This record gives sequence, structure tokens and C-alpha cells, in this order.
Amino acid sequence: GMLAQQIRNGAPADVFFAANERFIKDLAAENLTLRQTHALYARGRIAMVSLRFGNIRIDDLTALADARIRRIAIANPQHAPYGLAARQALEAAGLWTTLEPKLVFGENVQQAVQFVRSGSAEAGLVARSVADTSDLRWKLVDAALHAPLDQMAVVLARTRQPAAAMSFI
Repeated sequence: GMLAQQIRNGAPADVFFAANERFIKDLAAENLTLRQTHALYARGRIAMVSLRFGNIRIDDLTALADARIRRIAIANPQHAPYGLAARQALEAAGLWTTLEPKLVFGENVQQAVQFVRSGSAEAGLVARSVADTSDLRWKLVDAALHAPLDQMAVVLARTRQPAAAMSFI
């Protein structure tokens, strides 16, 4: 979301890879992309994480209600696609209201996972792509609990090298 705003404000870029296709669609509606270049490159997943060598094991979303878990890190759902997916999953599981007082918001998934790594949060809901590390234990969240995290790439309309930008995608 922050990168899309930077593009709106004239950030110099030829290609934009977005974690959520909504950002691409919004830029396209403002005529800031070359429509024929939109390309799906991945579908993201969210994962529940905790420290691998900690005493907290999270096998499903209901485990987040455990009293030993005082803080749960997620990316800010206001502008981060994975934070929005985490919120959707918690709402679909009927846990949002119960867990909301425990939530701490990172500006992005990297900051949310750092909260877990530093011990500032006992658990997190983050992108699967940042969860598979030697210091974290992770489990996928059921993808049916949130909207798809379709990740898109696009050539920006202001590029001076559209063929090279498309070739890069």
C-alpha cells in the first residue's frame, strides 16, 4: 500500500510487484499502469508463527486465545494485505473480538515477524514466505478463511522502456 502511494506521488519505477492485486487495480483505475501488462505471479498464504524454541505451539487459530499468549503480531490491516487477510481469518473463525485486545500492528509483515522474533509478541499471523526460518515454528492458516492474496506485477505507464519492463516481468 505504501509503495502504491509512492507511485501515485511520482516515485521513479518501471515495474511494480504488489502483494495484493487491489493495489494494481487501483493504480490502473488512475491510468498509472499499462493494462495489458498485468500478470499474476503468486498467491500468498498466511501462517501462524511462534518461536521454534519457545513454549508456545500454535496448531490452529483457537490456540491464539491461550492465556500465555499476551500479544499477537499482524501487519496493519489498514494498508497491508497480509494484515487484512489475518483480520479476515480471525473474523471468519469468530475470534477477532476475543483476540483484538492482544493484537499489535506492524507496518508490514517483516515488522510483525520481528515482533515475534524479539519476544515482543508470543505469536504472529504473517506471510508464509517470511515464516520459514530456523527460529520460527509455523502452521498455515486455512486459505478459505480469507480473500485470496493474489500477487500481481505490472509495468507502470510512465516507463520509458515498456518492452524491457515487460520482459523483466
